[in-house]
Amino acid sequence: MTLKQYDALIEEMGGLVTVGKLLPVPITRVGVALAKGDTYLNTISLRVWDKAAGRRNNSLTADIQRDYSMKRDGWPARLSLAERVFILKRAAIRLATEPDPT
Repeated sequence: MTLKQYDALIEEMGGLVTVGKLLPVPITRVGVALAKGDTYLNTISLRVWDKAAGRRNNSLTADIQRDYSMKRDGWPARLSLAERVFILKRAAIRLATEPDPT
C-alpha cells in the first residue's frame, strides 16, 4: 500500500484524532524519537505497537478472536497486524509533525 492509501484508511477509521486515541505512547515521545532521527519509530518497542494494534498473545486462536474484536472496535477487519501497526505509526508521525493534523 502507498502512504496515500494508508492515509485514506486513517480517514475511514474516523480521522487522525480518532486513530490518535489508539496510540500506545504519548505524542511527545513520538516527537522525541523523530527528533533523534528515528523515522520509523523503531526505538519504541514493537511489542507496544503490536498490543495497540490488537495483538493479544502469540496464538492463532487469539489472532482469530482479535480479527473479530478489531472489526467490532473500528478497525477494518481486512488488515493484517503489520498493516494496523503501520497505520498507528503513520498517524503518530502525522500528529507529531503536521501543524494542524485535524
